Amino acid sequence: MHHGSQTEPVTLRAGSDGADFVLSVHNHGEPISAEHQRQIFSPFWRHATSPARAGLGLGLYICAQIVQAHGGTLAVMSTPEAGTTFTARLPRRG
Repeated sequence: MHHGSQTEPVTLRAGSDGADFVLSVHNHGEPISAEHQRQIFSPFWRHATSPARAGLGLGLYICAQIVQAHGGTLAVMSTPEAGTTFTARLPRRG
């Protein structure tokens, strides 16, 4: 699995959508397969071809747990045409 190059642009967006605060991160790197999209938020999950020093497989799990603790959701969409977008939706507090 290719993890993107240092020159690949990453787009960060933040804003509101009704009652939610929405934060998204997007890039045009190699897409994440549908099978892996179902697994990437699991603790200690790493792609089989990840380099040995690619981390513990906890980053996305921790992010998802933080978002869920605040009553929100963390999702991923990834296609070869559109790239990959991670979107966190958090309920806004008045």
